[in-house]
Amino acid sequence: MDLLLVDFTFGGPESIPSGWTTLRMHNKGSETHEFVLHRLPDSISYNDMHRQVIQPMDSLEQLLHDGKIDSARRQKALPASIS
Repeated sequence: MDLLLVDFTFGGPESIPSGWTTLRMHNKGSETHEFVLHRLPDSISYNDMHRQVIQPMDSLEQLLHDGKIDSARRQKALPASIS
């Protein structure tokens, strides 16, 4: 299964069938990417996770990218942004 990453855009399938699956990440942008795969508990929706975790992390990454914070400040802010 192929995943396409272009800077701040990720593209892939809507779902993954059960069983063994090989994921191939293709970075076509200039940004370095990290890919993490998690199964969400039934009590947490994707939208909740995106709002509470992904958006704060993306905001910190953008501040770092724009030179408004340094990596030490970003790292220190990460736990606070997802608690």
